[in-house]
Amino acid sequence: MRRLFLWFAEIGNDPTLALAQAEQLRRQIPLLYGLLLINSLAIAITHASLAPPLLTFSVPLVLFGATLARLIYWSRSRPIVDPVRAQRLLRTLTVLAAVFGTAYVIWSSMLSRYGGIYEHAHVALYVSTTVIGCIFCLTPLPQAAVVVAVCVLPAFWIDVLDQQHWAFAPITVNVLLVLAVLMRVLFNAFGSFRSEIGARQELARQHAELVRLNEANRQIHIALLRARTWVRTDFNPKIFHQKFIIRDRSAVLTGSANFTENDTRKNLNHIVVIEDEVV
Repeated sequence: MRRLFLWFAEIGNDPTLALAQAEQLRRQIPLLYGLLLINSLAIAITHASLAPPLLTFSVPLVLFGATLARLIYWSRSRPIVDPVRAQRLLRTLTVLAAVFGTAYVIWSSMLSRYGGIYEHAHVALYVSTTVIGCIFCLTPLPQAAVVVAVCVLPAFWIDVLDQQHWAFAPITVNVLLVLAVLMRVLFNAFGSFRSEIGARQELARQHAELVRLNEANRQIHIALLRARTWVRTDFNPKIFHQKFIIRDRSAVLTGSANFTENDTRKNLNHIVVIEDEVV
């Protein structure tokens, strides 16, 4: 339980990962709300003449209005560059996944009390396919995907069994198997996504370090020139890692180290001093 709590608590804690997640979701969440809206509208229409207006008009009006508002919000959202805003967005989305999932599954369970076997089959198909589509859209945020699955599917299975539609029992088992595979694929995909973001972050760090070292070498070069020290510079575009310092034409210092604080005091390098005028 503690590990589960910590897993949810870490949402958005990594600034770089949070920004990447928010950017991915910015393109996928409109699809989620669009899918939810269209599928739900279809089931409301098929039950319009069977269920009370409260379930086919009043409740859908509230649910669809909230869904449409979120659809417009995400469709008009711009790229997020603030990690704090990204974290807030991810956590809000996880909470709303529970709210929307619970509201829609309760509504569909109430609708399933009306109509015949075909209408009941429509509700079962609606819940199973819609929840799978929503989970796919939430791949960059697995916590929200798990919340949707936990809020929707147990209630759906209980409703099917409570109505004693035994012909639908195999459907619930199939949905369970598909969900298990889907969640495994989702976690694998998110692991790869997270590793890619980490690799990009490390590459950016190494690039920044390279720029810093180049600037340090440039400053050293300038200092040597100002001291009227004879310096031979090789501007060959091919990389040559070895460095040389000639002292009084009688000795040469050579090795792999850059003449910087990190390389001379922290990093592992080799240095050779050759005391020979001929060399």
